[in-house]
Amino acid sequence: MIYMNRNGIVEQMKFYRTQPPRMKSAPWDFEIEAEQRRKAIEDRAVFAVCVICGVALYAWIYLK
Repeated sequence: MIYMNRNGIVEQMKFYRTQPPRMKSAPWDFEIEAEQRRKAIEDRAVFAVCVICGVALYAWIYLK
């Protein structure tokens, strides 16, 4: 893992016994993260709709 230290030098992550220093994340990292979160929520919503419609269709055919 590569990160930027406090002096702005990009270096390889060392193995720390304690927690590693806080990594500075670039502003676009948040956009990427938000996009991934949005996609995950959208995928979950699509899955939920599919499950609900599937159950409804099954019940409708079964009770017909």
